[in-house]
Parts: sequence; C-alpha cells; structure tokens
Amino acid sequence: MRIENELLVDDPRFVDVTFRGTRTPDRLYPLEEPDTVVIHYDVCLTLDENTNAVMASGYDYHLAAFGEMRDGERVVEMRQYVPFNYRGAHAKGFNHRSIGIAFVNPGPLVEIPGQSGLWTVTKPQRLWTGGVVHAKQPGAGYEKWAAYDLETVDMVGHVIGMLLRLKPSLKKIVRHSDVTPGKIDPGPAFPMERLKTMAFAYRG
Repeated sequence: MRIENELLVDDPRFVDVTFRGTRTPDRLYPLEEPDTVVIHYDVCLTLDENTNAVMASGYDYHLAAFGEMRDGERVVEMRQYVPFNYRGAHAKGFNHRSIGIAFVNPGPLVEIPGQSGLWTVTKPQRLWTGGVVHAKQPGAGYEKWAAYDLETVDMVGHVIGMLLRLKPSLKKIVRHSDVTPGKIDPGPAFPMERLKTMAFAYRG
C-alpha cells in the first residue's frame, strides 16, 4: 500500500471513485498545505451505502473506510473520493485546511419499545448487530454507540501515517466534533488514541 499521485494504490481493497459525480464546488480547489486530519462517522452500515450518500449529497470525504467479517475472515476496504491534494467537503469552515476520513459506522443507538436489540437513530431505523459501547458525550443525548472495527482503525492509522510523511504541514488528528459546532461524530466509541498511536508510529 502506498500513496502515488495523491491516490491510494497497490491494494485491491481500495476502490478509486475520485471525481465521480459529486457536486460540491470545494473539491475543484487545491488543498495546498493541510494541517489537520478530521475523523468522521457516516451513519451508514455499508461502504456502498456511504458511496450512495456521498454521490447524492455532494458532501465528500477524501476517504471512507469499512471493515466486516466475510467467510470467517476480517476484510477492510477503503474508498477514495477526492485526491489528497484537493479539497473535500466534510467539515464546514475547515475544508480548506483538512483531509477528511469517514468510518462506516451508524453512531448512536437506541432501544425501540416492543422491538428487541438496538437500532440506529437514523431514518430509516435499522437493527444494529455489532458491538456496543456504553458512553456519554457532552452535547449528545445518547448512551449507547456502535463499536468501531479495530482493524479498520489500524489500517486508517497506517494511511494517515503515510500522509503525515507525505505532507509535513499535517500536524493534528481531530474529531469532527472538535472543529464543527453541533456535530457529535465520531462519538465517544471511537478509539482516537489508538488511531493517533498507529498514525504517528507509521509516520516514523
């Protein structure tokens, strides 16, 4: 896995859909000296659902990451929407200075009376069958959150490490909620310290 001409290459898990039909004008402008990587969740359940949402909305991350079990093996996939040297549209007021990475994760979960299990808070609500983290976050009225796939977190850490080497101006890794008022993603279930440790270790 490497970054070449601002794109992830050399890994069949990475699907390049760069510049495929999104509408935001931000992505037409170069991202000259980004200083921050912004981490998001996408309130989706699959990578294809993420792509459909990106293409429909015009709001795009540079990269989306997804992990799941297939035939007894853990599979991690990434999909790049914007080259790393162009702006995405993922954090209002911050797009001109940041790279946006989204994890496929539905975020907060709720219990629906009369129905077993935990459900997503998005519309339509869907049953969540993955891990659950019990935690509180200021400004968010939820106490149960969808767990993140740790192998996916580690692989994204590897990619961020490569970006830190490639772009010396990059210094920080932050949550979307750190830079955009009213946002709560990636939520308290996200293992930010693990991600940072992996990223700075891969940077070398």
